[in-house]
Amino acid sequence: MRLAYDLFAESNPAFGTFGLVGFCQKYHAVSKRSPELALAYLALPLALSDDLETSFEETAAKTGLLSWLNRYPDVRLDLGARLDASKDIVSAAVRFGLSTKALSFNSAGTIGLGTRKAPRAPIADLPEKPKRAVKRAERLGTWMGKAGSAGTIFSAFGVRSDAVSRWNIREIAFFGVGGRRRTLEFDVGKVNVITGASGTGKSAIIDAIDYCLGSKDCNLPFFVRNHAEAVAVHWALGETDLIVGRKIPKAGSGTSLMYVRSGRNLTLPDTSEELEGPTNRETARELIEKAFGIQGTDDPAIAAKSEKGRATIRDVPPYIFLSGDVIISRTTLLHDLNRPEKAKDIKATRRARRCGSPRCSRLARNS
Repeated sequence: MRLAYDLFAESNPAFGTFGLVGFCQKYHAVSKRSPELALAYLALPLALSDDLETSFEETAAKTGLLSWLNRYPDVRLDLGARLDASKDIVSAAVRFGLSTKALSFNSAGTIGLGTRKAPRAPIADLPEKPKRAVKRAERLGTWMGKAGSAGTIFSAFGVRSDAVSRWNIREIAFFGVGGRRRTLEFDVGKVNVITGASGTGKSAIIDAIDYCLGSKDCNLPFFVRNHAEAVAVHWALGETDLIVGRKIPKAGSGTSLMYVRSGRNLTLPDTSEELEGPTNRETARELIEKAFGIQGTDDPAIAAKSEKGRATIRDVPPYIFLSGDVIISRTTLLHDLNRPEKAKDIKATRRARRCGSPRCSRLARNS
């Protein structure tokens, strides 16, 4: 089987953008809504896979997704490997489309057409091979638009719903003196976009998440330190909850005391004194890594193979949020991914189960 690693698409993200534009156009035409971003990571790899061309030859827009899959069940074979081999191609195409405004992205986690219309002439002038790839993307847009929700589509491909579930941030709470609490709520399973003028505290939210993931340093700004005595992040995975809290020092490095509690139907406490599961920072990191499915980070065998990177909780943040400068960048996919000394660990964390996926919660900020 040939994996979806087409050289033309890899070297030219604009080509992938054309494919996604065609996919979104057809999807919206039949459903009157935009597709979820996760579907881009399914549709574009399938469209770029030349080995699937014969499965499209005797189909039409009215064939439908389920009929196509029933006729050609081999499409599902090695689907995970196909998608994994193509994820960087899709990410580059999405980022190029957003930077050129050919695509748009909204807080509901859907991707659609941008304000800039993609010219049709370049597609018509393409060689026959890439032209067929764009046509396949459009066909998939029509089929998926008629098929229903993203969950239904993934199920049709044999992907279990829990396999595409990831830990999401449900709430972040800042605890002040006198029992005061400021809570930020997020839409689970969706992309949350945070906007605002400079100096309004957007970066403090990112710093709070990083701090509760066991950072040695506390980078929260002084205005937060002066008004808050603790912070907690409430994670959710289906019916499972994970609450991680930590005291905020008035100055200096982070505190060694953290609070970690997991279970079902958990809620954030009203005050910092009610945080449960006190432990030290190292143990807290181990508990979070275990919950996220990041295993064996202290295994000597892993350390010996450092060229492949080591998955740790400290390399989760790049998958949690995207800042404005990264969103519009044509060359940077994730924070610190352009730093060789960090890239291998970030990629290793991406391969860890249940965490670090394009479908993870994202916090996008504009500065």
